[in-house]
Amino acid sequence: MNSPNCKNPIKDNTTVCEWCGANFVSQSIFCIGETVKIVDGSFNNFSGIIKDVNNEQEKLKVTVKIFGRQTPLDLNFTQIEKN
Repeated sequence: MNSPNCKNPIKDNTTVCEWCGANFVSQSIFCIGETVKIVDGSFNNFSGIIKDVNNEQEKLKVTVKIFGRQTPLDLNFTQIEKN
């Protein structure tokens, strides 16, 4: 399944994202627009949508719905898993 929001650049020595088919450098592969589950921290068991990916620092911005409002979170790759 291809995600139109997946905009990470193609570089040498890349791997292919199984979820959207995009190419990435990082061992942990996440795409903008992908829904993920938070598995660590205060928002454990929440689902959210990836808004930004920083492969170099292995961090991402995820929005979760809290009290009816989208709330942005800064998380490490280790704090989430793919649904």
